[in-house]
Amino acid sequence: RWGVTGGVIESGAGSSEIVVKWDAVTVSTARRIVVEAAAPGACTATTELTVMVQPNPALTINGPNKVCGDSLATYTVVDFNNTGSSLSWTVEGGEIESGQFTSVVVVRWDSVGSTATRLLRVHAGTSFGCTATKELSVDIVPNPILTITGNTSMCSDSTAMYKALDEAAAATAYAWSVDGGVILSGQGSNTIEVRWNSVGSPVERIISLRAESGAGCVAVT
Repeated sequence: RWGVTGGVIESGAGSSEIVVKWDAVTVSTARRIVVEAAAPGACTATTELTVMVQPNPALTINGPNKVCGDSLATYTVVDFNNTGSSLSWTVEGGEIESGQFTSVVVVRWDSVGSTATRLLRVHAGTSFGCTATKELSVDIVPNPILTITGNTSMCSDSTAMYKALDEAAAATAYAWSVDGGVILSGQGSNTIEVRWNSVGSPVERIISLRAESGAGCVAVT
């Protein structure tokens, strides 16, 4: 006859071998197994075994769960049981830039064409072989993917329209700048009208655009 403190006999009660599922603990804890055996003639014997039950890592990952594509983000793992575990990180949809095998990692998330969910995982293992794995789902939001269209060969002191195309359909705010000309209308939108300054000889001028999505993801062209 078997008895267990701090656990449950999963199988084998009444036999010479049992399987025990030990209860979870937060610190190293002593538990007991007691067995009583009876022989013919009412002869009995009892013995016990002390088992040290070690805590599993109890993990949580802290860090942003919504980020822009092609951006860096920092994540920290906390072990509430303070097991002193060895750590290993894996990333689906990104790369670990620094901190592998430590409690703090920096991840560079891949670019995406539309919002996508990726996973960050950390595996912890103690010197006693106790393990745990935790994962965090992270939504990756696309950056605007910009192209400026319009006339690239203009007469001096003339006007032209220029439009921003966003392949990701993410941009909600636009900030234009023009070298060698004046924005007549459209600043803040995806289409502007520009009057080019007078020149005495052919000159190359530049239109620059910074676009931002509603999630704060930025692209510049």
